[in-house]
Amino acid sequence: MKAQSLLPISALFSAILLFQSCAINSTLIDTQQVTVTHEHRVELPAAMYTPGASNLPMFEKKGDVSLAVSMTNSGKNTNNDSNPEGDPTKVSGKTTHQNISKTRTYTVNAGYALTDEIGLTASFTTGKDREEYRPYIESWNLTQDVYSTEYWVGFPLTWDNWVQGSWQSNNQIQTINDYQKVSKNIVRSYKYYDGELAIGKYKKHNNLKTGMYGGLGFAKNEFKGHLTRNYHRDIYSQHDASFFKLFVLPSAAYSQGWIELGAAVKGSFLRYNLKSMENNDRQYSAEVKNIFFVEPTVFLRIGPKAFRVQVEQKWLKGLGKSPFSTNNSFTSVGVISMLSMR
Repeated sequence: MKAQSLLPISALFSAILLFQSCAINSTLIDTQQVTVTHEHRVELPAAMYTPGASNLPMFEKKGDVSLAVSMTNSGKNTNNDSNPEGDPTKVSGKTTHQNISKTRTYTVNAGYALTDEIGLTASFTTGKDREEYRPYIESWNLTQDVYSTEYWVGFPLTWDNWVQGSWQSNNQIQTINDYQKVSKNIVRSYKYYDGELAIGKYKKHNNLKTGMYGGLGFAKNEFKGHLTRNYHRDIYSQHDASFFKLFVLPSAAYSQGWIELGAAVKGSFLRYNLKSMENNDRQYSAEVKNIFFVEPTVFLRIGPKAFRVQVEQKWLKGLGKSPFSTNNSFTSVGVISMLSMR
């Protein structure tokens, strides 16, 4: 009986609180006409020089043949646009940026041990891609109404005595009167080719293998994107560049069973040649520059000699100021086979 008598009392108490917690008024205190502009910029930096996996056969004896196939990724794509679909109800006055620098190339490396000390190597790298992107500017014409709404809350002490308090809240209501968007398509594309030939000396002592190679190479990149030309920053156009290079490549590796771990440091002298072009009635002259690059590399190979999975991490660092932009970290994955023709 006591439990049943408590139910009506609880319901009455809740009803009293409900009726005493309500809005007294809602008053319009401010109206503003606002224009909000959002610009989304797309940057397509030119990754002009994008070397593939290093050619590191690590020979043991005359007649050894090495063949490797790898895929190399470099750079990354970022986008901090919180409204990529351009929804006009998600108003933002910020300038957002999209940076596209990711590239992918594929490499075939081959080598042959002429003698117990002398080896030959050759490699070919290629990559191709084309993507469209859309920078844009959005403008919203808005009406912003600000209301002041007062609340009071009373807690009954007796039937005719209560404690009351109030707080004030400013609420904003936003309506879109007009919305405009201006956009365009821009293309990022590249066609990259890179070939190398080298000769050098190798040596094996117990589980340690070393090599020292020197050679020459030629690379070419047809790139559409942003590049600094004649001190004008971020010129958007087609840029055709070629690279003649001389290089030395010392390496060392420790091999135990199915595992081989090694490192190398490649030093390359590049003769950089960028063709002239005309863009928006402005003529840009050809550029010819010399630059020296250092490419430290670490690699890991796992499996039997006839078929090993290999992972390589390479860094690219120019000595002095580089006349062109490029990625500086390269990750390669692939397979390598080492066979003996004797």
